[in-house]
Amino acid sequence: MTANGWRGSLALWFEHHDGRTRLMRRRHVGPPAAQRTFYPENDGSARVHLLHPSRGGQLEIDCHLAARAQAVLTTPVPVRILRSRQRPSEQLLRVHVAEGALCEYVPEETIVHPGAEGAMRTRAELAADAVYIGWDVVTFARPAANEHAGAGTFRQSVEIVREGRQIWFERCCISGPEWTQGAPFTLAGAPIMGTLVYAGPTLAAAAARIRERVGEEMRHAFSVSELERVVVCRYLGDQMVQAKALFGSAWHALRELEQ
Repeated sequence: MTANGWRGSLALWFEHHDGRTRLMRRRHVGPPAAQRTFYPENDGSARVHLLHPSRGGQLEIDCHLAARAQAVLTTPVPVRILRSRQRPSEQLLRVHVAEGALCEYVPEETIVHPGAEGAMRTRAELAADAVYIGWDVVTFARPAANEHAGAGTFRQSVEIVREGRQIWFERCCISGPEWTQGAPFTLAGAPIMGTLVYAGPTLAAAAARIRERVGEEMRHAFSVSELERVVVCRYLGDQMVQAKALFGSAWHALRELEQ
């Protein structure tokens, strides 16, 4: 803990051995930690829950996947960005994915409380044939608890680099008034937004599979875009259960392609 809030870092190294991905080394400073690796699937992929306090400090996470490693990174509970008199909450996630490796970053939602100041940055560095699937679902306040967004600022950026060349970059900055405005060029009054990005070898098949799995009835809240080097899915609505179900369907469709 510092005068400006807590500061912590977590680094994980995964390697593929004997048909399984194993967490070979870990290093942490401060509150962040990783639970013991477990294997709920039969493909040998390692699943790890990342643990850290509600965001009111500075957090850095580095994950390194060696050749052929497969890891699912998630969180056990939603993460909260709270109002604080200290410096803004910040999270930086860096993922390094080597040849033939697959990294899936599928955390629980992030709750941005009224008056909070927070930032989330993600950077994925991929080898030529590495695969990355990552999502972030953000809710501004808690509509189900009759808590509505107010003052505050939330910043987010996602960058994906393959062989040193940037293939995707997106950045947004949303402030208090934009959370509540109904203008279509902001959030159209919706309190929940989410983005899933897939960077892999089968873009056309991936987009088609996701659209087939999700169905046409969700077009008002969920979209799928096939771009030159990534597939991007988006959600904008007011139901967290719906957002999780749609992203879950998209994720499982992508997993079927990668098996």
